[in-house]
Amino acid sequence: MIEYEKINRLLSTASQSKSPLIQSEIKLEILSDEISYDDVKVSIVNGDQMLKQIPVDVITGTIELPVFVDDTAKQIALKLNQDKESLVVNLNASIKSPSSTTIPYRDLFIVIEDFNQFIRKMAGAMSFLAPKTSSLKFQFDQPSTIKIPANNKNHQFETNPDRAIEVKMSSSLMEENPTVIFSVIPTSIEPTR
Repeated sequence: MIEYEKINRLLSTASQSKSPLIQSEIKLEILSDEISYDDVKVSIVNGDQMLKQIPVDVITGTIELPVFVDDTAKQIALKLNQDKESLVVNLNASIKSPSSTTIPYRDLFIVIEDFNQFIRKMAGAMSFLAPKTSSLKFQFDQPSTIKIPANNKNHQFETNPDRAIEVKMSSSLMEENPTVIFSVIPTSIEPTR
């Protein structure tokens, strides 16, 4: 049994993201050689009453969980038919790479606002201690460039020796919303301080 309240908070925050690049996934990880995803049963329960059976993707181990109102989430639990030594639930939120070499600046950098909002929600009362991100780090598999042709100034960035480029978010560029042009699509994007 896993209390649903924390899972619900994460799901709710991920569902409120403004960025088209944020993706969240809940995946079951099998730790025992003696079971397979076919053996795993997942349900949402309130005490002894089963509210909903959750299908498990037998190939990837992913599951889709609903978001509940906070009062309901406090009363329910996620029930797994395997013990915690055999199976764990991983909740991941990640940033996917854009599908094109061009993307509006705001669509790309709104990820930072989403990420900071996510950290604040997860940190709760301790959110004032949580690190705040202000840049995006783009990782490439080859030497690459990022161009941002803005009204006042054309910005150009080149990969460092690690084939990465870090770009700080600009409030004036968020407002102007120019097109960001990648020479190649980045392999990964991560928020940084």
